Amino acid sequence: MRGMSFDKRNGFPWHNWHKWLWGLFLLVFLSTPVARAGDNNAPVKRVISLVPSITEMVFRLGAQDYLVGRTTYCTYPPQAQKLPSVGGYLDPDYETIVRLHADAVLLLPGAYYTEKLRKLGLQTIELPDETIQDILFSLKKLGKLFGKEAQAQQVIAGIQDTLRWVQTHQPKTKPRALIIIGHEPGALRGLYVVSNGSFLGELWQLAGGENVFPQKKPRYFQTSMEDVIAARPEIILDIHGNPLSPSQKRQCKQLWQTFPSIPAVQQDHIVVLDQPGVLIPGPRIAQTAIRFHQIISNFEHP
Repeated sequence: MRGMSFDKRNGFPWHNWHKWLWGLFLLVFLSTPVARAGDNNAPVKRVISLVPSITEMVFRLGAQDYLVGRTTYCTYPPQAQKLPSVGGYLDPDYETIVRLHADAVLLLPGAYYTEKLRKLGLQTIELPDETIQDILFSLKKLGKLFGKEAQAQQVIAGIQDTLRWVQTHQPKTKPRALIIIGHEPGALRGLYVVSNGSFLGELWQLAGGENVFPQKKPRYFQTSMEDVIAARPEIILDIHGNPLSPSQKRQCKQLWQTFPSIPAVQQDHIVVLDQPGVLIPGPRIAQTAIRFHQIISNFEHP
């Protein structure tokens, strides 16, 4: 993003990181319900995706030939990185978008730049991804858009089968977890956590766990260590969007040792997850559900 310095190790703008992260969550996760009336029914042959999760969906459906642009954060699958970048999802480059001669732009509901894109003559197609149901709905909608209904149904059925398996194989133990998706590097400040209203909260419940912040809204919010200590989580899921080195993982776990009153710290049930797909609300949610199932099974039978 313009005006921000990036950590060259992982590409994350740690300068003013908390403002960036909060802005990202507001756009990506706290958007309004899908407004289908704003979508145009004109056929599309060239599309731009402004969201990593949507880019993954398009590739998963085998419709990548329709993609002519993506954001700098759309890095999975690796083939997506060969496409021209149109900037970030908070600050897209409108000149590049127009220059790519796209028929439509794929984006989240409620994006602040939707109207500007429409004034530029672009069709906007809004695809929600806040919950499991949203993800499946968007896969189906993309399948229809690209004439890939059969592929979409196959992908959806595969995800649903995995989620059903996870749900029917829940361990008897239902550990209470703190699910963290962001904090200041090297410190437990500015903790961003998820509630049961998010797709991650839903996946944890499906796997048989409980959330120490069970409310459904807000889906993502900032909390304090005082609240975490009072919540007494039995598992801490510290989720990162980029791969960490072994030493970084150890450091992350060591941060929690200064709070020995937390049950998860006492029993060494701190799990650092650094698989990038965990934070992406797309087709890989089935893999995340299985990983959550494994974590709860390991808690029950260490």
